[in-house]
Amino acid sequence: MVSRIETTSGTVVGTSDDGVHVFKGVPYARAPVGELRFAAPLPAVAWTGERLCTEYGNISFQPIDPLSVLVPGCEWNFYSQGAPQSEDCLNLNVWTQGSTGSRPVMFWIHGGAFVTGSGTGIWTDGTVFAKLHDVVVVTINYRLGALGFLALDDDTLSSGLSCNIGLLDQMLALKWVQENISAFGGDPSRVCIFGESAGAMSVATLLGAPGAKGLFSTAIVQSGNCHSTQEPLDARATSGRFLKSLGVPINGAIETLRTMSTESLLGAQEQLAGSTPLPFRFVLDGEIVPVAPIESIALGQMSSVPILIGTNTDENTLFRRIRSGPGIFVGDLAERLRALVADGVDSSRCKQLVGELVDLYGGMNGNADDIWDVVMTDRMWRAPAREMMDAHTRAGGTVYAYEFSLPSPARGGEFGSCHAMEIPFVFGNLDQRGVNEFVGDKVGPGTPGREVSERMNRSWAEFARDGAPGGPDGSKWIAHTEEIRMQMCFGATTHLREDPHLERIAWWLEHSDEIIPWGRF
Repeated sequence: MVSRIETTSGTVVGTSDDGVHVFKGVPYARAPVGELRFAAPLPAVAWTGERLCTEYGNISFQPIDPLSVLVPGCEWNFYSQGAPQSEDCLNLNVWTQGSTGSRPVMFWIHGGAFVTGSGTGIWTDGTVFAKLHDVVVVTINYRLGALGFLALDDDTLSSGLSCNIGLLDQMLALKWVQENISAFGGDPSRVCIFGESAGAMSVATLLGAPGAKGLFSTAIVQSGNCHSTQEPLDARATSGRFLKSLGVPINGAIETLRTMSTESLLGAQEQLAGSTPLPFRFVLDGEIVPVAPIESIALGQMSSVPILIGTNTDENTLFRRIRSGPGIFVGDLAERLRALVADGVDSSRCKQLVGELVDLYGGMNGNADDIWDVVMTDRMWRAPAREMMDAHTRAGGTVYAYEFSLPSPARGGEFGSCHAMEIPFVFGNLDQRGVNEFVGDKVGPGTPGREVSERMNRSWAEFARDGAPGGPDGSKWIAHTEEIRMQMCFGATTHLREDPHLERIAWWLEHSDEIIPWGRF
């Protein structure tokens, strides 16, 4: 059985299975090649006849993610098997129960440190969401790495920089949803953007981007924050190192790079990524991202958008195991703690701050790596999430908070409840290929893991539908406020509780001006 839908660009033909209609590889933009490399995306060119959308489209050029190297089954989170890589990657996928009706829309933005990932991963297949909760699911591909986030001088643009291209891709995909999703049975006035890691940072940045206003109604931030931006000066320094490795002069660089092979660009990209923490991210260009997202949120520019935000209990254990990403330091615990103190803080004050951290985290007698994981989980994930929650609530917005605390027994339990662990639980895809290698085998029917997945899957859909998630057994999920810091804990049991990390998070927020910036970790 096949399905046909008329979009603004032409007719797409998908597949139907067990009541869910699926359309894969639907183009939302022109191929960003030639003069469109390092340029803002343009809407897809209309076609005549029917376009077969039964197989996933191309994904952005990318290296192998370190997690997939450590745990081969995790490759299924990042892309479907054999997914072709190409610059012509601006396409999306849609799951729906039908072309009539007005269903809430769940718009997923994948993570991967802005260099890996795609909308084709089978862990984020939208079938369960669409079938069980009658929502429309959209997953997208956007340009990654240098092709999506390198900042290059361009005097034809008012900002003087060609940058934030990957964010513009996301925004154009959201505009496609506004224009087309009703044909897939979706409600363009109820679009929930959600993402994890770099995808969650994208969600946070979209909350502060003027061009995204009106394109979504709710937002979910899974292990992300508002600190994925950099100043133009820093972005230019990064691009300078990139160009130097290619032997390309700064003057006229964009024209030269448009003639180079993607293999050359990827080689320079990997060299840069090995020496610079998170080199590819958003730029405060004064136009697309005029100010830091936390400032926009604090000003209430998106106060009408309810936000669901949370972290995992053991975020940092993933990065320590793959030896990549934020929070990777060498040396003993004292040396690592000293390395967190900002430049310019005098030695006596540095010693005092380190002493306070030692006391805060229970002394120096425990396992240094285990203590460091808690320190980095607080500093890199919980504290920035709290900052975002408080800014939004102070501006009159509504916030719901959660923590995912179900530990994985896989690989002897070394991951705990680490970064990215919640993804297959949220999508209800615990039975997908490779999931058990990451989350463990004890997630069958009737297990706590399966119950957690069912509750998260339902809560996310409820939030997309009404802007208010439900708790266990239909109970009310109390919103976060500065007076009552409540969060839903998804663990061995699912329950509403007061945030148990209050004291430690308060320390980080109080001393944020004495700690090195998030982007330098």
